Amino acid sequence: MSIRRVLSLCAALVAAAPCAAQAVRVTVSDAASGAPVPGAMVRVEDAAGELAQAGFTSGNGEVRLRLDDPGPYVVSATRAGYGHAGEAVRVAPSGETPVALRLSARPVVLDTVTVVGSTGPEVGRQTFERRRATGNGVYLDSAYVARRRATWPGDLLYSVPGIDVYAEGRTAYRRPRSRRGNRCLRYLVNGLPFYGGWPRWVALEQTLRRSDVVAVEVYREASEVPPELQRLAWTRGRCGVVVYWTKDGWHSTSRGADP
Repeated sequence: MSIRRVLSLCAALVAAAPCAAQAVRVTVSDAASGAPVPGAMVRVEDAAGELAQAGFTSGNGEVRLRLDDPGPYVVSATRAGYGHAGEAVRVAPSGETPVALRLSARPVVLDTVTVVGSTGPEVGRQTFERRRATGNGVYLDSAYVARRRATWPGDLLYSVPGIDVYAEGRTAYRRPRSRRGNRCLRYLVNGLPFYGGWPRWVALEQTLRRSDVVAVEVYREASEVPPELQRLAWTRGRCGVVVYWTKDGWHSTSRGADP
């Protein structure tokens, strides 16, 4: 290839670079104190309401998300213990578009008693949405899961605050592990405990295909686990819980309903 040809290609690449460099830098803070809010899920949706990008804020309450195209978007943030906050922005064709979101803490009610009972014939999607509206975990919905590049179910939890994903022994399987509480996790599939395939020592990653997972609930320690799941989560100690929802359970009342 001639030097002129090489220089032409380099010039073309340099000229095209700004077109792919649009991004948003989102800062999430507490509305009352102004302190940064780490571990908040930030979502960027396009004008059609489709998820364009998502991520979690770091310790300083910031996250940078690259986008495929400039234009109008809605940027929102959620975190357990806080209400929802969002803002419509127009992302420039190059550089970073700053977005500042302020989350208001939800009021804590101490003088009431909550009784958890049967919710009736809920399908899995309804169970997921109900717990997301009132719970303290991290909720990876179907839009988020569909955008994640993952080989194994555990890969979907990469970047979730408070979770490590590690290789299981000499195998290729990757499994999430909590950095909080007792640092252990129990696994549920469609609301039911996973005890292992046949034989019993077969790992979840060998029986649950990544392509079947449509949503995930992540409770990193026992204090985050909803009361309705506490009994199922407790084995030899109080652990966090990961609930995988498959295509079957997402639309079915037979397995998706609360056990």
